[in-house]
Amino acid sequence: KSAPSPGPPVPPAGAMEAAADRLAEAFDPGGALRPYPLLAPEEWEELPGSEAAGPVRVGACRFPKPSGGAAGGAAGRPTRDLCLLPGLLTAEEAEELRSLAEALSYDDPRVEPVDGRPACLSSVIKGGEYVCSPALERALRPIVDSRLLPFARRRFGWPEAVPCTAFLRRYAAPEGRPCLQPHFDGNAVVTMNVGITDDAEFAGGMYVQPTADAASRLQVPLGKGDVLMHSYDLLHGVTVVRGVRHSLIIWLRESAASCASDACPWYARDAARGDADAQLNLAEHCRAGTGGMDQDLGLALSLYEEAANQGHPIAQFKLGVLRERVDGDAGASLPWWRSAAEQGYAKAQRRLAEYEETGRWLHAAALQGDHLAMYDLYRRLGAPGVALEGESGGALSWLVRAARHGHAAAQFELGARVLGLAADAAASAAPGPSAASLISAALG
Repeated sequence: KSAPSPGPPVPPAGAMEAAADRLAEAFDPGGALRPYPLLAPEEWEELPGSEAAGPVRVGACRFPKPSGGAAGGAAGRPTRDLCLLPGLLTAEEAEELRSLAEALSYDDPRVEPVDGRPACLSSVIKGGEYVCSPALERALRPIVDSRLLPFARRRFGWPEAVPCTAFLRRYAAPEGRPCLQPHFDGNAVVTMNVGITDDAEFAGGMYVQPTADAASRLQVPLGKGDVLMHSYDLLHGVTVVRGVRHSLIIWLRESAASCASDACPWYARDAARGDADAQLNLAEHCRAGTGGMDQDLGLALSLYEEAANQGHPIAQFKLGVLRERVDGDAGASLPWWRSAAEQGYAKAQRRLAEYEETGRWLHAAALQGDHLAMYDLYRRLGAPGVALEGESGGALSWLVRAARHGHAAAQFELGARVLGLAADAAASAAPGPSAASLISAALG
């Protein structure tokens, strides 16, 4: 068994209740998600631009790291940084990329590690080499080489950074991949996200999440031709509730050598300085044997624990999961999951619901967009076969939301219910409309 640890920091009294109140304010009475608050850069500056694009406006945001010591003192990273560059691409450049993106099939067989579902992406760069069509390379390479890469190198302090991985991604609702849960880009020292779809063509979009709590989400105003760049330690995700959104994502590594070797040496350096985000990401690579690291569960456990002891909720959750795997007992994991749940981390809330206060924690996780919690909550609120009348805002609403978030079993069951209602309506002279209208309204 692994050695015992001192246990998680004690959260402030009322922390969970306050987080629940913030989440409740994010939803209207019918359960539909209101738009997240808009990201507002704290400072703007204007830089000289290229002949094609003109001067460049840059908006910056810096989100403080947890107060538990994640900055690691003066040598660590005190903030999670991003910059927004509106209109960095010309209208013609953005339109050409959009046209090329819309012609792709997005049939890459890879599974998205964030949620285990089809990735819905098309590769552009692999291992530092362009693997896309010649037309796409001709359109993109000059933009990357002359504008995106030089700016990112200067701004984030990586003078030898290279574009190691890039891909186009398609989100669509109601048909297609509608969302991607908040995550770190574990293989990038800097991420560049290029908007190539007009924001009038979809509802929702990209958000950043400075903390583990969904109440901290901020919608990114990433329009056609705009570019967002951020450091590796900023959680982010996508939710599209209507329409189709294409975007280009580019992952930079610190050097050509790190790209060629698949290594992430920046994590080891920052982790040694006490940076909790780096400790977490390095632990992930040690656990999986990726990022140039050999699989080493002992080292992963140690790194998770270092970050967890600084109050990092995701590390606390991961530490609990790995402890349970190593020890074969969830007893030592529960305090860590409880601490992470009370800080608003949805996966910890869903896991803790298996052991205590099931309704409270499942509801908290479901409100944050955890599709597994949504479906589990639906199954607990109303078993299949229960009459649908009177379920508005209850079991059926969670089934609909789980389906809209891409939960396959929820989609299948909702489809079966819709077909059943249609058959009932055809056989009845006076069908009751309430359940059918609820499903129709919920699906938009």
